[in-house]
Amino acid sequence: MTENIEPTRAAEARRFEARLAADDRSPLMVAVLVAAFVALAILKPCAAAGAPGTRPGDGTNPPAQGAPGEPRASGFAARTPTDDAISEMCLEPGSWRTATIETWRDQTVRVWRAIDPGPASRPLDPSIPIVPAVGSSIPAIGYCAPTSGPERPLGPATIRGWWVDGDAVERLELRQITPVSGVSPYGALFGPPAELGSTTSWPNGLVVFRYEERGAGGSRWFGIEVSGTTENGRPSTTP
Repeated sequence: MTENIEPTRAAEARRFEARLAADDRSPLMVAVLVAAFVALAILKPCAAAGAPGTRPGDGTNPPAQGAPGEPRASGFAARTPTDDAISEMCLEPGSWRTATIETWRDQTVRVWRAIDPGPASRPLDPSIPIVPAVGSSIPAIGYCAPTSGPERPLGPATIRGWWVDGDAVERLELRQITPVSGVSPYGALFGPPAELGSTTSWPNGLVVFRYEERGAGGSRWFGIEVSGTTENGRPSTTP
């Protein structure tokens, strides 16, 4: 009998401890569940407030990238037909270029030539840099401004042109053909104006351009010397 009492009491003690552990676990689990529910209720509104796209400009959306030809402010902005036309025409250069459409016999090509426009006082200023445009037909001449680097235009610009024949200077009404609509400080192509006697090809001679960026406090001058060719490809005039 004595030998059976202690095992029995030990078993009862273990069952009693098990009941106590079970009784203590239930309030603890309830407390944990309540705390988790409260934390979830607090975090859910915060996550909704910071969801991407709910508040433009709060740092959750990436800034819009500036398109070639037009500086962007904040927010998203779609490319315009003017942006696409300049990008296709100039290929986003890192420095100044003249841009011309030249016909050689049966081939019409686009030609870009490096140039360094500089300050000048008038169209007859001898310091104006001049580059050629050669072909049996020159349907268009113009320019491309850099889209990156320190010389990249930062604002609207205007460009004017003069026909120079010896010491004679004639102001031209430039006829923009690219872009078809809109004006960009990053480039343009001009067809021959009617006052020069042709609307299909620029005649032989010198065209001087003045590019002026609004608010930049200065202007850039450059010239394009048009030289036609004969049927065998030789220049019809000496540049």
